Amino acid sequence: IGDQSYGIKSRCNKEIDDYINKFPRQALHAEALEFTHPNTRDILKIKANLPEDLLELEKMLDEQK
Repeated sequence: IGDQSYGIKSRCNKEIDDYINKFPRQALHAEALEFTHPNTRDILKIKANLPEDLLELEKMLDEQK
């Protein structure tokens, strides 16, 4: 979703099509990242919840099942 090159062309219904076509960005999210800091060599672990726009998209798609 939100990827003009690889996005899915057909969907469930007009309401979802309209919402997805207007989605302002790619629907990608990393829940957790882990890497070594380049200077301190400490292991950094970063976690993030889904942003509101992706939660809304997920809810809309789940309702169509």
